[in-house]
Amino acid sequence: MAVDSIARKLARGLFFTNRQTVKLPYGGTMEIEGVFLNWFGRNLPFVVLGGWAMLLLAWAL
Repeated sequence: MAVDSIARKLARGLFFTNRQTVKLPYGGTMEIEGVFLNWFGRNLPFVVLGGWAMLLLAWAL
């Protein structure tokens, strides 16, 4: 049970954020709260595909 909550906290910390800052068109900023994917969470599929392609190229050489 404790391992499950640690894994959930770790995954939530790695892939999600609770606050997002939005730049408004007229120059101001607004901070909103919610559950949003952070940079790592949004780009993880590209990182995985890039690593897979790199392994395929290394194996082909």
